Amino acid sequence: MDLEKIALEFARNGHVENVHFNDIHDNQNVFVGSEGIKTERIKTKSTEEVENALRQLMNEKGADGKYVMQDQDQWYGVKQVLTQHSGFPVKPADFAKVLHDLELDDLRVRYDYESIRKVHPQNLPANVNLWKSFEHVGDDYSMKQVRVALTLMGLLGIT
Repeated sequence: MDLEKIALEFARNGHVENVHFNDIHDNQNVFVGSEGIKTERIKTKSTEEVENALRQLMNEKGADGKYVMQDQDQWYGVKQVLTQHSGFPVKPADFAKVLHDLELDDLRVRYDYESIRKVHPQNLPANVNLWKSFEHVGDDYSMKQVRVALTLMGLLGIT
C-alpha cells in the first residue's frame, strides 16, 4: 500500500483530521483530509531572485543594529527556506554546489555544510512556514534560525 492510500485510509477512519506536508521530491504541497488528497505545486523563486535575496540578507540588520545573519550555523534556516520554497536540493553537498554555481562563494557568511550538519533546533517544526509563530517564544539558539529564515522569506516575498 502506498503512502497516499495509507494517508487517505487514516483520514477516512477518523484517525487523522487534516494533514499537510511538503513532498520535497515532487516539489508540491500535499493536503490529506476527509475529502481526499489534494496536491498543489510549490511556486519557486528564480535563481536570480534567490541570489539577490541572499546577497541582501548578508546586509540586513535587526533592531539591535547587528547583522541578522551572523554565524555559519544560521545557514540551517536559510537552507530550510530554499529547499522548501525554491526547489534547492536537500543534501548539504548538493546545496553547496548550487550556491557555488550561483557564484555565492563570496558572501560575508559563507555556507559550509559541515557547520550545519549537527544543527537541529528541537523546538522548531520541520515546516519553515510555521516558524513565524515561534518568533518571540523560542530559545536563543532557535531564534537565530527563525530570524534569518523569516528575513529571507520576506526578501523573497514568501508569505
